[in-house]
Amino acid sequence: MMTADAAGLFRHLRRTSAARIVAMYLAVFVASTGIVLGAVTWAALTLIDQQIDQTLDAEVRGLAEQYRIEGLGRLIEVVRARSGAPRGRPGPNPGATPGMGLGGIYLLAAPDGVPIEGTLDAWPRAAEVTADGAIDAELADGRTARVRVYQLAGGFRLLVGRDLAERARFRELVTEASAWSMGLVLLLGLYGGWILARRSLARVDAMAQAARRIMAGDMEKRLPVAGSGDEYDRLADAVNAMLDEIARLMTASRLASDAMAHDLRGPLARARVSAEEAAAAVARGEGAAARAGLDEAVAEIDRVIQTFEALTTIARAESGAGRTAWAPVDISALVAELAEIYELPFEDEGRPVTSLLTPDITRPGDRALLQRAVANLLENSLKHGAGPVAIRLAAEANGDWIVIRVEDRGAGVPAAERARVVERYARLDPARSRPGSGLGLALADAVARLHGGRLVLSDTAPGEPMPGLAVELRLPREGAAPRALDQTPEAPLSAPVRPAPLRPGPSA
Repeated sequence: MMTADAAGLFRHLRRTSAARIVAMYLAVFVASTGIVLGAVTWAALTLIDQQIDQTLDAEVRGLAEQYRIEGLGRLIEVVRARSGAPRGRPGPNPGATPGMGLGGIYLLAAPDGVPIEGTLDAWPRAAEVTADGAIDAELADGRTARVRVYQLAGGFRLLVGRDLAERARFRELVTEASAWSMGLVLLLGLYGGWILARRSLARVDAMAQAARRIMAGDMEKRLPVAGSGDEYDRLADAVNAMLDEIARLMTASRLASDAMAHDLRGPLARARVSAEEAAAAVARGEGAAARAGLDEAVAEIDRVIQTFEALTTIARAESGAGRTAWAPVDISALVAELAEIYELPFEDEGRPVTSLLTPDITRPGDRALLQRAVANLLENSLKHGAGPVAIRLAAEANGDWIVIRVEDRGAGVPAAERARVVERYARLDPARSRPGSGLGLALADAVARLHGGRLVLSDTAPGEPMPGLAVELRLPREGAAPRALDQTPEAPLSAPVRPAPLRPGPSA
């Protein structure tokens, strides 16, 4: 009797895909084994029949040759000897065991069908008509034999045969062995399938249990990995990587929410104070003071709007919106325009600007987003960098990458912080005393990823007290096969290109 637990496990296993796959393969394997055993049995029986036919043909030809050379008397002696009949006894030997002697069946008959010598008392009905080749005939005693009939000169007929009892016993033996083999294969297959299904179900149950713990709030829990590298381990690794990314995004979202609350509270509070002061000035009849208070409130509100616009731009870039509407962008002209626009603010800070731009570099993309990303790199250097500024644009020697590089000679960013500063609201200034929202590099990184590239940060002069910061916006060329992003050799730069004059207007 099957216990309740075993019955429940069996019902559970029966509903699993592993059990269905095992059952399917078991059915295919059993069917294949049956086909192979059947083919082997058929080939063995066919070989036995061929050997019997060849033996009968050889005997008939030999006896016919005896008759042709030495006559009927000699043929009778040979048939009597092979039939097991005593020498010199004419006619069939009633006392002889049928099929004895050399194990054959022989019958020599007169033209009128009367038996002369042999192991049979009568001519088999199936062999009444001379057949071309061997035939299966039922004998008078109920046995089945394979016989060959030969018509001799003078009207005499010769029949030579072999009893098929051994062939039948061999067939029964092979059939019984095949049945036992099929049963053993089925039994072992069921047992092996049971073990495999239970093992697969245990792995799936462990993963499901871990998933339930994660859904219950244990975000540190991960799916178990056996270390075998099988499909379950690959699935667990993929899900665990996804959970790690979700946890990272949740942490980043929480930090971004905290930073947003901190950054927006100040401008909104200042806007409220300025609005209240303006209202008080209006009540006092001080128009100029009221106007100044309103201008300050509007400026603070503009900062809040710019922050939300930056967040919207990052979300647009990360979602891939507008990618289908890309158009060819002249990257060289775009960078040249921004270099000219930002040249004056840098010079006001006493920081000379050098532009090294390769002309005629074009690739499809969103021009507004690319312009915003490059402008953010320049704004970042203007606010947080120091020393001379170099703006470079070049295509790598193999033509796979376009590199836009902005470098200065300020304090730089420590290597341990470079992955963090491209996140939203990331600031190296914990007190947030410097102007900025911490979204500039995050936006540039999102735009780079939208175009298939990424942002790479490094030292301008490694090992020096003021190593500076070099920020590269790396974009793959159209149709190029990008290589690993960690392979970032220094791009060859062309001679400077003088930017075309620009009409006055706000930068993107």
